[in-house]
Amino acid sequence: MELFCIETEYEPIALYDSVIIDDDRTLTNLIFTEEHYLITGSYFKCLQTELNTNNRSELASWMLEFIT
Repeated sequence: MELFCIETEYEPIALYDSVIIDDDRTLTNLIFTEEHYLITGSYFKCLQTELNTNNRSELASWMLEFIT
C-alpha cells in the first residue's frame, strides 16, 4: 500500500494516565458530554424528509459495494 506524505506506519498508542482513569468524574463528564451530540430519533422525520427506509437500505448496499 502506498502511503501519502502525511501517513506513517506508526500507530499512536495512548498512555495510561492514572489521574484521568482513576477519577470517577471522567466517565461522568464523558457521558454528560455525549448527550449533547446524540442524534434524536426524529432526525430523519425532520431534517431528512426525502429519505425513507428503502433509500437508506439502497444507500447502505451501494456503500458496501463501493468499499469492496
